[in-house]
Amino acid sequence: MMFAALLLGTRALVGRSVRCVSSRAHTVASARPTQQLAALAPSYFEALNVAAFESELPADLVLRWNPRLRRTAGRCRFITMDKTRHAEIELSPRVLTSADRLRTTLAHEMCHAAQWLVDGEARPPHGAAFRRWARLLEERVPDILITTTHSYAINTRYVYRCTSCGQTYGRHSRMCLETRCCGRCRGALTLDSEDSTESTRAPPPFANFVRREYAAQRKRWPHVSHQRIMTALGRKWRRRPRKARKAVA
Repeated sequence: MMFAALLLGTRALVGRSVRCVSSRAHTVASARPTQQLAALAPSYFEALNVAAFESELPADLVLRWNPRLRRTAGRCRFITMDKTRHAEIELSPRVLTSADRLRTTLAHEMCHAAQWLVDGEARPPHGAAFRRWARLLEERVPDILITTTHSYAINTRYVYRCTSCGQTYGRHSRMCLETRCCGRCRGALTLDSEDSTESTRAPPPFANFVRREYAAQRKRWPHVSHQRIMTALGRKWRRRPRKARKAVA
């Protein structure tokens, strides 16, 4: 330990030190979702709550974007306050880079919220209550498949490669190559690729259906609550044949 301390002190004296980087995904505290995804999250929650959960989840359930989630797309926090069950859903702005990922992940976490808030089941996390809600959601919203894990590849804007061993490192922001080296062999790094494009995939069919039908429904029911309109649209959507649902663009 003393030798290591002396070595670090010597390097600081003779000049700028070079820090080796890790191959783990890099996250900064200021990470935020795109404006499009941030706006879609509440509308997706509301639509899924009506279509799949019959509005049994609280409309004000907290959706929180957590930049510290680097390895998972989302998680549901089970909370007990004053002997009352509450839930919060956390979403990863680093992993959820498309509308499809956001909607599927939100659906998964809403099943967790339902198992806790409705059934009072916390463990096992993917037990009977979770599986029941997942099957129900897949029946009512056929274009969503609920799995027990979020197996998404983590996309990064910058990819750096070691010029000696070929190890690659994904980063969301630029690195100073003069002060970084390969964590495997201490070789020099070079920028391998840069992706500045954003996902432009269209929203899922149900979201398009709501966007088309909501204004007309509101005009017919000017004094009806938003929740009741969404409930009516959810029922109308479920009555449509499956082929007709997929045809909504």
